[in-house]
Amino acid sequence: MSAIAALCGTTVSALLSLNPGIDHPDRITEGQELTVPATAKPAPAKPSSPAPDTPRRDQDEPSVGRVSISGHEYGPGAYGPHITALGKALVDKGFGRHYAEGPGPRWSQADQRNYADFQRSLGFTGVDADGIPGPVSLRKLLAPAPTKPTQPQEPALAKPAQPKPAKPADPPEKAKPAPADPLGEGLWTMEKNADGSITFRPVKPTSKKDAVRAELARTVPELVTAA
Repeated sequence: MSAIAALCGTTVSALLSLNPGIDHPDRITEGQELTVPATAKPAPAKPSSPAPDTPRRDQDEPSVGRVSISGHEYGPGAYGPHITALGKALVDKGFGRHYAEGPGPRWSQADQRNYADFQRSLGFTGVDADGIPGPVSLRKLLAPAPTKPTQPQEPALAKPAQPKPAKPADPPEKAKPAPADPLGEGLWTMEKNADGSITFRPVKPTSKKDAVRAELARTVPELVTAA
């Protein structure tokens, strides 16, 4: 009754006072006559908005019936691979919560409930969201997802080659110092090895004279040369 009061530009209490036969404002039967105040003015009609770009399905059968779209039947009793494809498309779009198993090729209540959820997601209501496919919703369900354009990849810039640091030259090998005289006699032989190193080897003098001469050669070589 509140909708009738608003439509007539009056209040529910005013309508109840003029219609004492009404026991409850929400219990009005079809065809029942109501008395409205003479001063009541109908509310201005709202301008009709343009129809959305989601037309009603082109069949007006109740939800227990089947529909035929592009040569395929949908609804109770429908069977075929196109029913399986519809169920898989519902699952792919996130509308498969009513499936306990499947989807399969035979239309089921799970198909209808999932499809009704999909219809409501598109903005359909009432008989347009009863779970029986219509051409608009079915086209939106089975349409392939738009592919994202691939962005051209810029070629990677080549890094300039880094010069390798020059390997430092090996320092010249120093001559090994003469080892200490283990015999205390100062007579040594000098041998040059294959790697360029020098090895000193002690030689035991055969006589005391040789020992003196070796010591002089080590300390005062010019005297030995002159001698």
